[in-house]
Amino acid sequence: MINKKIVFLIVTVFFVIILSGCDFLQEEDETVSISKRIELFQSDLNNSNYSGLDDNFHPDMISFDNYQDSTVISSGPLQISNAPFTFGSPSVSDTNTSGEKRAEGSFENDLGATGTYDAIMKEDGDENWKILEITITIGSSDYTLRTIAN
Repeated sequence: MINKKIVFLIVTVFFVIILSGCDFLQEEDETVSISKRIELFQSDLNNSNYSGLDDNFHPDMISFDNYQDSTVISSGPLQISNAPFTFGSPSVSDTNTSGEKRAEGSFENDLGATGTYDAIMKEDGDENWKILEITITIGSSDYTLRTIAN
């Protein structure tokens, strides 16, 4: 009789845990550091995965699809014919806006255009950094992807 009660209690606890949706049964949110996000962005560009680039951008940024025809993509430094691209390891610093960080580094494309990038990063979940805005500077020309609201 005691064994049946113990089994019933264990089964009941198991079902309560499943039905309550305990955190340990849920998937963890993805964590991506700022450096890793820059690497993923570079990898998507170099693999001609332009349709997947928006995965690198914060939801507060307007849809990346609006930039597919922008000068940054169509005729600027990130056009597909300029691949491969190299984004140097970022130097990360705080910004004046809470919850945002600045990532700066070197940039180069296959045509030999060299310059810098300056990305404003924002968390999308805990420790999942995404690009809110990125500016690539080559010579005196700036090429920026950002939300239209800015």
